[in-house]
Amino acid sequence: MVALIIVTGVAGYLGLTSAIEGAALYRGLARETYVAGEIESHILLLQNAVDEYFINGDQQAIWDFDYQLALTKRVVKQVNNASTTAQIKTILDVVDDSLKKTERNFHKLRELDARRTQIQSSGAANKAALEDIRLERQDLYESFEFEGTKISNSVESAKESIKTQQEAIDSKLQKSFRVTTILVGVSVVAEVVIALLVASLFVRLITRPVGVLEQIVRRSPSVAFRFGSAPPWPVEYVSENVTQLGYSPDDFYSGRKTFVDIIHPEDLEMVVTKLREYSRERVQREFSQEYRIVTGAQETRWVDERMWVMPNEKGQIAHYEGILLDVTERRQAEQSLAQEQAARAFIRETFGSYLSEEVVTEILESPNGINLGGEVRDITVLVSDLRGFTSMTESLGCHHVLEIINRYLETMTEIVLRHGGTIDEFMGDGILVFFGAPQPFPDHFRRGIRCAIDMQAAMVEFNEEGLRLGQPQLQMGIGINCGELVVGNMGSRKRKKYGAVGSPINVAFRVEGQTAGGEILVTPAIYNRLAKELVVGTVRETHLKGLEGPVTLYRIVGLKTTGNAAGSAFGNST
Repeated sequence: MVALIIVTGVAGYLGLTSAIEGAALYRGLARETYVAGEIESHILLLQNAVDEYFINGDQQAIWDFDYQLALTKRVVKQVNNASTTAQIKTILDVVDDSLKKTERNFHKLRELDARRTQIQSSGAANKAALEDIRLERQDLYESFEFEGTKISNSVESAKESIKTQQEAIDSKLQKSFRVTTILVGVSVVAEVVIALLVASLFVRLITRPVGVLEQIVRRSPSVAFRFGSAPPWPVEYVSENVTQLGYSPDDFYSGRKTFVDIIHPEDLEMVVTKLREYSRERVQREFSQEYRIVTGAQETRWVDERMWVMPNEKGQIAHYEGILLDVTERRQAEQSLAQEQAARAFIRETFGSYLSEEVVTEILESPNGINLGGEVRDITVLVSDLRGFTSMTESLGCHHVLEIINRYLETMTEIVLRHGGTIDEFMGDGILVFFGAPQPFPDHFRRGIRCAIDMQAAMVEFNEEGLRLGQPQLQMGIGINCGELVVGNMGSRKRKKYGAVGSPINVAFRVEGQTAGGEILVTPAIYNRLAKELVVGTVRETHLKGLEGPVTLYRIVGLKTTGNAAGSAFGNST
């Protein structure tokens, strides 16, 4: 009999231990299933961004793709650091490979679209080339779908594997409980009194708040709790690992603390309102919410609460049961990501309209490389203006004026952005451009000269097209200066812009005012840096408003070096 009792005790202990370990493993597998689904959902969002680009092809679709790609990479990295399951590691390998291919294919797609736009805008439709581009785009789209399908298949395979493991755990636990039950049954037959005592103890074990649940929770990062059905909702049970929140179980058992007491004051009304709302339920019901608590060390932490309303046989609320999980790190990661997204959106909004896409992308990849708050920077200033256009507009209708000026600004903007210039402002038919801010260029003065040469060269084709459209011929003057200016965001709370302040800008405007149509005039500050490279037509001395003494101005007709889009020189009518 004693031997039977010992065997029964050992079997019961082994069965209980197996149940605890199985529950912990089962919970881990359930988490991995959730992680697999989360990865799959992010890949789906990335695929949606690709589809949106194929449909609309606009800049917003490109930003959405970049954002979803960055977010997916972040999730994969976090999962890779936290996961130890072979199935998830396999998914991560597949996802990492597919993300690299997807990113490369998206860049190829954008290059194809840029080439297609270039062909279509050239005026000479090349149907064969356009058909090749269409086929290549179709191949890329099928590649996107293939990568998404590959990831989905990998995720589903992992889920099936995890499900198989969970079923194996279920089978093992059932078998363990059956063996334990048989041994206990034999013991009961051998000694009814002892069996009744064992049964009584076992019933107490599984019905009181402490027992199997306590053992499982001890292995979990979650804090399990159980409290009464009415205010102030006294705690009847809390797991030992409540110490991670800076409290001991006795703080709650003694009545010194309730869960309401540790809720952050700003979230207290929200939590209590929801608790009262569900207190009207008369059936078992689960609800969840996230809120802040104040720890015993007076730190603020975020927790994810899962709670169950537990009714009795009379349909009245007997108590509440639930778990708390510290999710502070996740919330901080989400907040960091949101701040990063807001910063990227701010940069897009601030610079997207007057910087090239390449420069904006470079700024986004290294946001610490620019100082939006203001700094002194050595930059080149280019000012251009059309000669006689204001008086010319008096004989033209509004529609024709806007058509001419928009065509002109479109042509010049493309050239400025190609040379890395920052368009600070359009002033009617005038343009103010910076080189060297916000993106620093050591050769900003050279970029300014090359840009000016290309702008003047483009006026020839611009006027030829104007003749075909029945529009008047235009001539442009350009003045260039360089020096130290204060650059950064300036303006009011309602409207801000990135700009520059300093006398070199005023000088550039004065120099531009000295130009004739087709001329490029530069100051000694520019000439002294590029004297060996410049092809100078004439040199003149003049007085500029606000400056003492005469100023030497150099008329530039070209560059001795090669590498600019307009060649080594340009023609003008002067």
